[in-house]
Amino acid sequence: MPLRRAGLWVILLDIESGPQRQPVHGRPGAFDVSASGETVVGFGTTAQGPEAFLWTATRGMRRILDLLLEMGVHEARGWTLSEATAISASGHVVIGNGTNPSGQREGWMAVLR
Repeated sequence: MPLRRAGLWVILLDIESGPQRQPVHGRPGAFDVSASGETVVGFGTTAQGPEAFLWTATRGMRRILDLLLEMGVHEARGWTLSEATAISASGHVVIGNGTNPSGQREGWMAVLR
């Protein structure tokens, strides 16, 4: 693994998530990195429990649910996105696991532009 990716992992351990700067409790986990190494996805545990995140050097760690709602994806309301497990090479497509508004565990895919 290139040093820059290892460096991203170290940075992830001490940052906060979300626009409300929700503290991350415990250790966040990174599952995948874009081809450029500039975007990392995984999970962090907030007061609401495990949540999927996306991290970049310029914007830091952000909850993917917040990103979707900011982009106007109203269908994301009511979902709990508990982890992001993979990201495309381009960094624009993220997949993960969560709980749908009916309370059922389900996979999800988000296209971020």
